[in-house]
Amino acid sequence: MRPTWPTAFLSEIYMWGVAISFATLGWRYNSILIIKGVLISLGISLIVRAFLPKR
Repeated sequence: MRPTWPTAFLSEIYMWGVAISFATLGWRYNSILIIKGVLISLGISLIVRAFLPKR
């Protein structure tokens, strides 16, 4: 089976969002902003997974 890289990247969007949230908002030492970034990335990942093709 051939790998589908766009689908693999989109299915890991939550982890990318968490990493970006910590990298960009971590220097401010404001945990509420980090939690908001994590929750936004969770919401985006749920929306993206709803539109991904089923196996």
